[in-house]
Amino acid sequence: MNKHDALKENLYNFYTANKHLSRKEIFDRFIAIGAPERSLNRWLCNLEQNKTLKGKKGSGRIAKKATPKVIKAIKRKFNHRTGCSQRKTASAFNLAVSHVNYILKKYSDIRKYKKFKRPLMNDQQKAQLRPKCRKLLNKYRDYNFIIDDESYFTLSHTTQPGNDIFYSNNIQKTPESVLKRKIRICLKEMDVNLVQSIAGSVQKRLDTVHRKGYDAL
Repeated sequence: MNKHDALKENLYNFYTANKHLSRKEIFDRFIAIGAPERSLNRWLCNLEQNKTLKGKKGSGRIAKKATPKVIKAIKRKFNHRTGCSQRKTASAFNLAVSHVNYILKKYSDIRKYKKFKRPLMNDQQKAQLRPKCRKLLNKYRDYNFIIDDESYFTLSHTTQPGNDIFYSNNIQKTPESVLKRKIRICLKEMDVNLVQSIAGSVQKRLDTVHRKGYDAL
């Protein structure tokens, strides 16, 4: 118990035990031991009117921005989701970023987690590995391949800072697509400009090979 709460409790006990004393006598006695004047006046008014120093439930200021409807919408927006921005959410609901953080902590069990690393291959992919390699060998054994070891990711990829986290109130119920990182990007999901840039880069290298031979690489 801090000093402020201890002083309130002492005042309540003294007031109930000495009801024959006037308000001025009680006021002077607590001022002498260092009680703050404004707080003491407010506490004495509450004791005279309500006979208690405990706050009445629902007597506080009515919420105008963070209404129950807004709180419910924020919880629904973040739970089991990835790529959520507290800053953008705060702007959408006309709240401070710290208030969105406060709502998630106080009014829900939703917490922020780092995405889990996804295995490079699942059991089905491992089983298909050797047959597919055999088909490639049989079909393209007379071809030469140029392999690029660079990684290309869009700004929405899970390796980007801010996209490698997710929010959940129960990890066991979080979908795997949210829970784990992506290890590669399907071309259907990639930005068209990025795909064209990759294709142009590969074409330039092929033209160089055709003109100067393999040593050009």
